[in-house]
Amino acid sequence: MDPSLLAVAGVAQPGALMCIECEDVPANVYCQRCEEVFCGLCFQWLHRKGKRQQHTVEKLQQHAASGEASSTDAGPIEGTTEYFIQQQKKQQQQQQQQQQTMVDADAMALERELAAAIAAEKDEAAARGDDNGNEDDDSSDHSDGDEAEGSARGSISRDIMQLMYPDGRSDVHHEMSRLAQRAEFVPLRLSEEERVLLRLLEGALEVSEYTDKVDVSNDYYGWTGTLALAAMPTPLVGWRSATLTHSLTHVMRLGTSYYGGGTSSKTDTIRRELEDFFSIISGLLVANDFRAGSSHTVGRSFQDNAELFQRVFELGRRFKIMNPDKMRTTYGKMMHLLQDAGTPGMLNFSCISEIRTVRTLLRDRDALDMLADPNLLTATFVSGSRRLKREELQRLQQARNDARQALIKRYGAASGGALTDDEVQLCIDSISDSNSFIASNRDPVDGTLRYLVRTFRPEQSDEALAIRAGRGGSCLTHTHATQFRFVQQSLLLWREIQGEMFRLWMLTDSDLLDARNRYRLANTGQGLNRVQPAPHISRAMSEILGRVQSHMRGGWVGLSVVHLGDRDVPNAMVFIDKYTQVPRILGPVVRTLDNIPAMLADPNMRELLENKFQGVAEARLMILRDYFRHGFDGSGSDGGSCIDGRLTSSWNWCSQLEKKPYHAIFLLACFDGFDGSFKNQSI
Repeated sequence: MDPSLLAVAGVAQPGALMCIECEDVPANVYCQRCEEVFCGLCFQWLHRKGKRQQHTVEKLQQHAASGEASSTDAGPIEGTTEYFIQQQKKQQQQQQQQQQTMVDADAMALERELAAAIAAEKDEAAARGDDNGNEDDDSSDHSDGDEAEGSARGSISRDIMQLMYPDGRSDVHHEMSRLAQRAEFVPLRLSEEERVLLRLLEGALEVSEYTDKVDVSNDYYGWTGTLALAAMPTPLVGWRSATLTHSLTHVMRLGTSYYGGGTSSKTDTIRRELEDFFSIISGLLVANDFRAGSSHTVGRSFQDNAELFQRVFELGRRFKIMNPDKMRTTYGKMMHLLQDAGTPGMLNFSCISEIRTVRTLLRDRDALDMLADPNLLTATFVSGSRRLKREELQRLQQARNDARQALIKRYGAASGGALTDDEVQLCIDSISDSNSFIASNRDPVDGTLRYLVRTFRPEQSDEALAIRAGRGGSCLTHTHATQFRFVQQSLLLWREIQGEMFRLWMLTDSDLLDARNRYRLANTGQGLNRVQPAPHISRAMSEILGRVQSHMRGGWVGLSVVHLGDRDVPNAMVFIDKYTQVPRILGPVVRTLDNIPAMLADPNMRELLENKFQGVAEARLMILRDYFRHGFDGSGSDGGSCIDGRLTSSWNWCSQLEKKPYHAIFLLACFDGFDGSFKNQSI
């Protein structure tokens, strides 16, 4: 029989030294004090405490044929906990390396199809003669190598392209096209001066009670009944009736004046609150810098400072797009204020200005050619979660630095360009920030997709992911195959949305601040909300959804309804906030799953995993099975199978995590909530 098969089966080979304790396992250590040979497990158990902990040990290397032994000090003893942990770490590292090189097949196909669509669009534009003066479009044959890619503006070597895109799915032409399109929606990074103004804006928003005083209704405070009595066409009998009617009318007027009821009263309330807010900003500006602040306040009206207010509000809007997790309590108040300030006839000046992006800066400086420079692709590249070797990181970093210097030299002040060196660097840093943002938001979705396709298969026969309406809180009935596709399609859609977040944020801003697109205050079942159509977001979501659906094999599972401007999703702000939660939901789940093997280093955690959850694999399977079933079980609105209901179902699952049998695993993996962050500590 093959000796390797004997070893795997745990059968002792002929002539091997046997453990003196158990007599069933070949010995692999020799205790010098005991003068006996042991297997690793028996040695660890017998020498775990007391004076035996001080015994010296030698490792034995078994020779099947002769039974000879030799000592070595390399590595932990086979069969001990340290040896097991080392093997687990090696296995985990191998799995992580494999995960970094693999991408879900549907996601890859989607990316390829998107690239083909972009290329076809550019070819069509070129056929019409609309090349926008881009001479690089003519050199679409990339088979010639670096010369075709570089043309007159620079080049990316093949080895650097291989480091940036190891799967070979992308080329310079395609990636530059995507970068140029995204630059239109990439906000500029804030300068130090702008951050000072941002802090003043946040301080003013914190103390303002604008929404509390404006977003109220007569019906909400019970004045509708008074209005009905006061407006009765037939007076009640007697003078008491007239007196009562007069009194109710007076009370109604007082009430509507205090709470903002009535058309004229609410307009006055809005105007008064706007003036109060402008006064707060002006006061904070003076308190921060008396000399500079006085120049904006002394002898000047709010209209005279219109440019200042436009700049301050633009900074807040731009900062929120770059950092969705910031201004969580103040952003809505700011947008409501700007909505009302843009009402025709409300103010004699506008508080809204165009958000500064990379493209607007280059456009104003007549430097749009920079977006067609291949060096920009290298200078702003972000590897994301993909792990690179040290020498690869060094080469990539050197390539980024060289590309940055080349861009500054070509488009900066030294070459007589319209941009300053700082502005060139600002554009590079802003695009890099956007790439990092997209990568960090996409990584949890990609990780969840990898766990889905590697743990389950649609053709499984055990119905692992099957759900039934009325059981476990499910509102949908799906077989395993249907639920697998339902989850996979939802995750792929979320992945595409995360890649388009900057564009969606810009469209959200346009929908909210469109003066022709007015809102109405209504009770949606979750209090008073501003219900407002979102045509720009609606068209963008239809485009993204259609793109994903066209590449799904086996058809689309569930509804394709995108709720916007109704009781479920009242406005664009609520919509964009929902999808900023995707990384908050999936990130902790993926990190917990990744951290489970590391828990084996602690004996107590290891005992818990083995006794209660039957090991790492079973613990992961329990979490994944429960999330893929009940995180997509239709517990959201509209039956849960609509586009927004899928995300609501996942959020409902998060709220039930404390009741799950595996909640202890999340806590031991340093889980700090879906609304917070993981602790920076090793297990």
